[in-house]
This record gives sequence, structure tokens and C-alpha cells, in this order.
Amino acid sequence: AWDVYYCLLDGTSCTVVVDHDRWISCLGIVKDASGTIQEYALSDWYGRIALCPPNSACTATVMDSSFKIGALRIEPQAASPEVRDFVWGTIHGQVFVSSPDLSTTTEIVGQDVLGTGNGDQND
Repeated sequence: AWDVYYCLLDGTSCTVVVDHDRWISCLGIVKDASGTIQEYALSDWYGRIALCPPNSACTATVMDSSFKIGALRIEPQAASPEVRDFVWGTIHGQVFVSSPDLSTTTEIVGQDVLGTGNGDQND
């Protein structure tokens, strides 16, 4: 398994908070207004974004099975900051914005703007 750990800054304690089934590429944390962690958002090398409540099973959504996701950001909506969109990108230069439940996705940057390499190098 590929895990997410929550560690104290002094390094004295680490706890596994997410047990994921694929290689994790990026991690984001969704918090409520009081700063309590609501869920962890993970992307993986299989084109998926997984939403994982602490110490609960993840729900993974395939966003693009043909490309590895190499970047993930959680972005508050301007009109309703408590509602967050997911901005994510593939290793080939595509960038997308997805709704909070990942049901709708809009491409905002097209493929191959960074080059045509395999993504394992600095294209």
C-alpha cells in the first residue's frame, strides 16, 4: 500500500491517515473554516484523484487514464471560499479544473505545452 502519514513537526509521532492502493504523486488537504481536516485529496500515477476522509476508505475517480497526474492544487471558489475546486495537471502539460465532487472537468491548458517527452525528464 501507499500511505499518507500525519506527523508532528518535532518528528516524535507519525500516524497513517490514508491507506491508498496506488503510487501517490500529489497530496492536498481540504479543511473546514475552523481548520479541521475534512479530507485528503490525492492524485496518482494512474490518472486518478482520490478523496479520502481521515481514517476512512478513499473514493477514487479516473480523470485521465492515459496520463500521469503530476500536479494537484485545491482552489477555493471566489464566490464561496468554503467550496473548493481541484486544479490538476498531467506530466505532458495539460491543466484542468474539476468541480468539488469531480463530476465535471474543464481543460484550461492543452496538451504538450511543455514538450513531447515521456514526463520522466524535465521536458
